[in-house]
Amino acid sequence: AWLGVAVSVVGLYIIAASQFHNNTLSFGILYIFFAVLCAGIYNVGQKPLLKVFHPIEIVSFSAWFGTFAMLVFFPAMIHQVPHATWQATWSVIYLGVIPGAIGYAAWSVALTDGDIPTSKLVLTMYFLPLFSTLMGWMILGEMPAIFEIVGGCVCLFGALIATRY
Repeated sequence: AWLGVAVSVVGLYIIAASQFHNNTLSFGILYIFFAVLCAGIYNVGQKPLLKVFHPIEIVSFSAWFGTFAMLVFFPAMIHQVPHATWQATWSVIYLGVIPGAIGYAAWSVALTDGDIPTSKLVLTMYFLPLFSTLMGWMILGEMPAIFEIVGGCVCLFGALIATRY
């Protein structure tokens, strides 16, 4: 499994390297790496809690802790919400309900299944960039660069290796 993870990290490096412009790396890539680290901690830390709590309770705890963490932005939000377009407002509601509530609830239920170890289940997350890229292309018209496509394929190949061995 570790060989597959290593291959997938090489794929991530290829994607990150495609973002280099004049030998500088975008902060967005650093945010993504930080998010990956946080997701790893979340997934590994969630597994023992699922033996004590129901998956919906875990999702609720996650949502509330995330809400408390975002309260630092509340004063600015009060002034910006009245000026937000209806598209922006509905986009935020969509992000809170679909990937937030439903996505995390489904993930917690999948983690409670004792037949699949967390280390194997997490490998299915490598398909997220594929679907995100396809949706970005179909819905937003964002065509990825060739290195991003190659890096994504390497990531998927790494996931295949990790799930097979």
